Amino acid sequence: MRTVLLTYLMFILVLVAGCTTDESSQSGPGSDADSSQLLGTELKKAKIFLYEGGRITTEILSERIVEYEVLDSAMSYGVHVTTYDSLGKAVGWVIADSAIVREKTGLLDLFGHVILVNQKGTRLKTDYLHWNSETDRMHTESFVDIQRGEDWVTGWGLEADGNLNWYHIKRVKEVHGNLSNLGTFGEP
Repeated sequence: MRTVLLTYLMFILVLVAGCTTDESSQSGPGSDADSSQLLGTELKKAKIFLYEGGRITTEILSERIVEYEVLDSAMSYGVHVTTYDSLGKAVGWVIADSAIVREKTGLLDLFGHVILVNQKGTRLKTDYLHWNSETDRMHTESFVDIQRGEDWVTGWGLEADGNLNWYHIKRVKEVHGNLSNLGTFGEP
């Protein structure tokens, strides 16, 4: 009887040992290897700088940033962006509810209550704006409202330079006032 009981216990031990796995060697979706790329560094009241060559082109202030360095991506909340010319002078600013920042490629996607103001006082309002700092070009397919003084134009879709000195609205809805007061309307 003792031999049967001992054999039975050995069988259970072998069965249990054969059913366990080494979790550290897993490489599936829930593994540490994959999650290490997805873990972000969270910063509050942070600054990110975008460069062209050795000069700063953009300063991004944020209430909260979650940075995913491996993915060259940062999610920013409560965003305030200041752009600089080649002499380091501030030439405009943008605010938005949130943004996705890609530092290495100089791309910025702004979301929610986006307001851009250039040095001439021209103001752009939209709910989404994509900006490429390397080409100094912006675009959106969203509704836009561009205003300067008492003159304004609204419509859907926009292509523009980074300082809003020229722009092209793809589908104009309404114009009030003199477009020449708003800047160059159309292609550069």
